[in-house]
Amino acid sequence: MKQTVKVGIFYDGGWWTVLSDYLAETHQWRARPTFGGLADVMAWHLERSGLGEVEVAEQHYVRGRFGSTSSRSFDIVLQESGVQRHDAPTPENGAEKGADVLFALNAFDRATAAPLDAVVLQTGDADFIPLAQILRGRGRYVIVPSVAVRDGGVDLNTAPRLKAAADSAPDLIGLLAAALKREAGYAGVYPFVEPVATTPPVLPPSGDYLTGAITRWREGEPYGFITSSTGGSFFVSRDVLPPGKTRLPEGTRVQFKGRPKPMPGKKYPEAFSVRPVE
Repeated sequence: MKQTVKVGIFYDGGWWTVLSDYLAETHQWRARPTFGGLADVMAWHLERSGLGEVEVAEQHYVRGRFGSTSSRSFDIVLQESGVQRHDAPTPENGAEKGADVLFALNAFDRATAAPLDAVVLQTGDADFIPLAQILRGRGRYVIVPSVAVRDGGVDLNTAPRLKAAADSAPDLIGLLAAALKREAGYAGVYPFVEPVATTPPVLPPSGDYLTGAITRWREGEPYGFITSSTGGSFFVSRDVLPPGKTRLPEGTRVQFKGRPKPMPGKKYPEAFSVRPVE
């Protein structure tokens, strides 16, 4: 009888938000990946790699939190996907070192206490090289799904030394593409929230950021509005802000990318790749 390999998946929330937004808003797929789909894709990859019969035993999502703000809708998504959320209090300057420490402690604790046979680190941050090395030293198989994105103002690349510190560093977008095509016997759930697009998105030219200011963002709300320098209004979610930011005060000057028109059923076009102008 084959022994089941227990796997834990750990999401670096700041990293994952940028990647998820990129796939939903800039990549030609224009679709957001699901946690359930990612779990199935990783189990499929590990089984193909010869690790054995794989069970995704647990999933954890770690991100910094400023104040008491929380997205109820996102909490529901995590809960329904069987993903446990862990919040690290974040100071007003946006530093997320507390989240990094919590991510590392949580991954190490679960890997040794559960115990887990393999650990998937959904991050690209070189700060987690010691974590990967320590987990491997304790006999855990470490997977770092790698990303190399420089597209539409998004620059997201897995640290080469982090990939080298892992047992395996497969191309994550390549795995998703293979799963979409049902290659090599993939039988898991569809890995995206909605069907992927087959035509490239219509976006501003690469590097062409719009400018504007936050004109409404109430305390405690997970979204606000930007008025561009040309007078257009854009909806902005806290999930597209730089890591560590959960809100921008009204009047904050920003640079951003913006869709040319609202998505079906929406009143305002969406802003993304939002960055405050110091």
